[in-house]
Amino acid sequence: MAEERPVCLSFDTASDVAGVAIVEHGVMLGEVTWQARQSHSRQLLPAVDWLLGQVGRAKEQVGSIFVCTGPGSYAGMRVGISTAKALSFALGTSIIGVGRLAAEALPIVEATGARVVPVQAAGRAELAWAAYTPGDGGMVEVEVPQLAPVGTLLRALKFGDVITGDVDRLTPDTLAAFEVIGCRVAPPAPSRVASVARLGYQRLQAGGVDDADDLVPLYLRAPAIGPQPPLPASP
Repeated sequence: MAEERPVCLSFDTASDVAGVAIVEHGVMLGEVTWQARQSHSRQLLPAVDWLLGQVGRAKEQVGSIFVCTGPGSYAGMRVGISTAKALSFALGTSIIGVGRLAAEALPIVEATGARVVPVQAAGRAELAWAAYTPGDGGMVEVEVPQLAPVGTLLRALKFGDVITGDVDRLTPDTLAAFEVIGCRVAPPAPSRVASVARLGYQRLQAGGVDDADDLVPLYLRAPAIGPQPPLPASP
């Protein structure tokens, strides 16, 4: 299918900054990012249609869809993954999920050649994080995505690590602790969706597609939604 319909559609709704990218035969044709805030559900499909028009492609030419699976915004990820599944079903495409932390690490790993630790501010004084290093066949995940207090992350860091991701949301004390350990801080690349597209295309070339029925957001903490416990009986 990839050769018959070589256009690959990629999108990322894991945070307030959303993005759409289009790749063909591994070459980036175009990308767009915008401040979606809480409006992913209204803005994503119009952005897809707009970008397809800008690069002169049609939905019927799309053979694969890559979608960021998080961690990140609960609502945003639901919109992204449900839209990816709906388009995959309607267009008969393959679907591939790509983690947010891997996408944030990729350009920094390539630029520095170091072990890179992307972080996401997850609230409740916790950070989502993982670790990646260069490998013979590309970037290698050496610490799986996990959720931990800042102190736990600090104990897991190594001299020479490069921290990226939500670094602008870290406290001055945390940034100072990174320096004491011997870590560097690198701002994230301006377009995470471009990395989602690249990692998705790498998996596609390796035959690593996902089953749309099994693809779910990466929730490192259960959403604070759903049935509430019953109120205690009145005395």
